[in-house]
Amino acid sequence: MSQILIRPAAPADAALLGIIGPAAYAEAYAFLWDLPGAYAAHLATFSAEAFAAALARPRTRIWIAEVDAAAVGFLLMNLDTVDPVSAR
Repeated sequence: MSQILIRPAAPADAALLGIIGPAAYAEAYAFLWDLPGAYAAHLATFSAEAFAAALARPRTRIWIAEVDAAAVGFLLMNLDTVDPVSAR
């Protein structure tokens, strides 16, 4: 049976999140993008640096989902943002 774990992300996870973030986004939303440059720029918002900055914010929470010790996804929550799409 597979071992499933959901755990809080730590600053040391920024590089890992910088891999699974763009991969998860590309898998789910690539069909929405017509302009490769715009798509690439959006994927950069899921970089290791972007996750490191998010992990440093006191009101941001990130969890990582693992199956058999392999990261398979994440959840990011900004506690101070009513609308995370427009960041208002």
